[in-house]
Amino acid sequence: ITHKTSELEWVKVCSLPFVAKSNGQKLAMIPQPKNQEPSVYLDTKAVGDTGLVNAPAGVRLPLTVKFRNGASVEIASQPVQLDLLDVVESKDGREIILTGRGTMPLGKKKIVSRPATHFWAQTGVQQDTIWQVALPKDAPTIRVLGTYNLPYTYLFRYTKLPRESDRVYVSERSSTGSYSATPIVKGFIQQKGPLSSKEESVKRVSKNEFEWTFAAPEKGAYNRARLLVPSSDKSNTKWVAHHTLYHGYPFEASARLTAVLTSSGQNVILGELAASAWFQSLGFTQNNLISLQRWGIAARALQSLTSINVGEGTTIDSFSTTNVDLKYNLVRGVWNRDELFGLIASYQTVKFSEVGANLGGVGVYWARTMPRVFADLFDLVPILDYSKYVDVEFIYYPLAMGKNTQAGSSYNLNFHGKVFWSKRVYGEAGFGLKQFEFTDVDKSAGVAFSTAFGTVGIGMIF
Repeated sequence: ITHKTSELEWVKVCSLPFVAKSNGQKLAMIPQPKNQEPSVYLDTKAVGDTGLVNAPAGVRLPLTVKFRNGASVEIASQPVQLDLLDVVESKDGREIILTGRGTMPLGKKKIVSRPATHFWAQTGVQQDTIWQVALPKDAPTIRVLGTYNLPYTYLFRYTKLPRESDRVYVSERSSTGSYSATPIVKGFIQQKGPLSSKEESVKRVSKNEFEWTFAAPEKGAYNRARLLVPSSDKSNTKWVAHHTLYHGYPFEASARLTAVLTSSGQNVILGELAASAWFQSLGFTQNNLISLQRWGIAARALQSLTSINVGEGTTIDSFSTTNVDLKYNLVRGVWNRDELFGLIASYQTVKFSEVGANLGGVGVYWARTMPRVFADLFDLVPILDYSKYVDVEFIYYPLAMGKNTQAGSSYNLNFHGKVFWSKRVYGEAGFGLKQFEFTDVDKSAGVAFSTAFGTVGIGMIF
């Protein structure tokens, strides 16, 4: 029996020999055990009952176990590549503290953070278990299980290590994501001395604070940059600190078909174009509250493709709306990736044939990756088994913009979701309720119209 995961990793299990004997119409399998000396082979060399071998990364390491009865097990494996985030010396100088993610070592360890797995957890975003382990400096080894549970022992060799006091800290909210290729990452450092970075630049703004112009050139990906920091022991040593930041897409555009169900039961098809933009900052300031990742603008244009029968022999030849929304994030983050909620100031023009209105409104929105409980259900459909982002918004329009309009009770409630088939292209669907109530003073005509609607479309972020 063979199971193969790659050209460097497989397992082969071979039983002891059997002999097949025929007895009339029956076939019997009779074991023929051997009487051989059992042994273990590492890289084709017999090592007896136990053995050790150096295992360079990327090199196949075959292990063969031969049993006395002739059965054998052959395993080809390679060392696990540990993903270390941080290596420092403890305050008392007796231990090496390793911080890593992904594959965890055996033995005692501290879990710094673990991805949420509850039913409301976020999905579609890179999440890893972050662990930490302390090794004695006189015997800095850890054990990790590789493929097929082969144990590997890692020996750490070093000449000098940074101390815990040499660590650099960055502000969490300013360092997880960005719309810019050169965002400002704010941080804290305990030691004195010059800071430098070739990706892009860094400067101190106070004794212990700095601003790092971070290099994040690749959109739709995690970008890593490095910072050179001085040692706290007053030597000339420079340590390399690295940080990873996601560069998101600030713009998006989509085309949609909207099906409207009127109060008279008629189905009406409308075409819609939508676009939006989000801003890393206002440019003239990096203030956290009024500028940094706070503002976005969205626009939509909706046009009926068929006439609307509203009953009592009345037909609306055309119907259109245009919306322009200014959005403010109460919680900073990157659209299509982070959980956000905020406020909306909206301007809407509505036109039913020759009757129209200009309305002003306010609203709220909430957006996040699709919760796990729903994502798991949608993932059962192959075309939907991708990253998903959802949002909901409610806007109420109580204001008449202009002397020719008297406002009534108009609102827009919209539930909307995207499924990202690639980094940039997505499909979308949504549903909601709309109500229009106003009076066109010039035409001496009033409108009171409510509808449920559903939308499907395709879009792109860039």
